[in-house]
Amino acid sequence: MASISDDDEAGDKPSFLPFVRKKDTWPSSDQDIVPHLINLQKFDGLWILSDEEIQKLCKKPLSSFHPDTSTDPIVLTSALVIAVLETKFVLFKPMWSFIVNKGRKRLTELLGDTQKLEQLMESENVSNSIQLTEINDLFS
Repeated sequence: MASISDDDEAGDKPSFLPFVRKKDTWPSSDQDIVPHLINLQKFDGLWILSDEEIQKLCKKPLSSFHPDTSTDPIVLTSALVIAVLETKFVLFKPMWSFIVNKGRKRLTELLGDTQKLEQLMESENVSNSIQLTEINDLFS
């Protein structure tokens, strides 16, 4: 029977630790991206994505987004995921509607009210950048 120390000596992390996130490969098809994003949502309703994952999702780095309402990278990342799901993956709404509602509720709690969340979602840097990404994808 393997113990934690055996795993540590081998250089592997114990598989029973829920907070250890394995390195996932980014899905290549749209129908696989939605379940991937669903799996990445945290229990509290937010998303914590790496810079590499944001780059793959939005086709631009997180540092290129500068909304007026929030500078918290977790809040911004969560808003970006919601914006992507609501704009690019409308056909998959039955899959993501519950988690987006959960994410919106948590963001509203963090930002203080619904109006601030809507300002963030409608900010030029969040919503327009997602739409521009879609247009650029058509021509690439």
